[in-house]
Amino acid sequence: MKIPVLPERIFFVLLIIFIALNITLVINSLKIKKFYHSCRQELTSAVESIDINEHILINRELNTIKNIGLQINTKQMVSDEKGSKRSIVGLLNDSPKIIFRYSELNCQLCIEDEIQILKKYIDAIGFDNILFFSTYNTTRDLFLFKRMNQLQDFEIYNLKEEKLNIPVDSLNIPYVFVVDSFGNVFMLHIPERTKPEYSEQFYKVVISRLASK
Repeated sequence: MKIPVLPERIFFVLLIIFIALNITLVINSLKIKKFYHSCRQELTSAVESIDINEHILINRELNTIKNIGLQINTKQMVSDEKGSKRSIVGLLNDSPKIIFRYSELNCQLCIEDEIQILKKYIDAIGFDNILFFSTYNTTRDLFLFKRMNQLQDFEIYNLKEEKLNIPVDSLNIPYVFVVDSFGNVFMLHIPERTKPEYSEQFYKVVISRLASK
């Protein structure tokens, strides 16, 4: 049986089409590579143009979002300044609470600066709606901190186990958050000492939210 042979003219036409297709593929491939290279350059330039402080703030905002809607461990025990223990749920009621969480190992100047900002809004927020959860190895250090920052009117609760079971705990930095009576986090702020205006804005929003409840 004879294998049919393509006419020479058709063969050359097919050959030209094949070569043209390959040339097109090569050109498109080069264009795609050029496009991705251009995109990568633009992204690199954009990242390099961001100030290091902006990097920090972006990361803090991302870390904030991870905690919204989560529930803290309300069964966690805390100790008051006299050493009496009670569960966190016993400190919560129908009114949302603002909790300032920090440890003696955190940046002390950061904590002190944030407390000074928070103090401006005590009357608007409500004295009974603010809680301090700290971690100190000794009660003496807790009392010293309280006196230095003029927090005598506040009860500072000590959290020995250091965890509230929300992601921000792992960052080991001071933070402020708002919870409802069930311990659900619906607002959270990670202070940045170089940007006190962010803290100011946070407390203003908190006041507005509390007023609407």
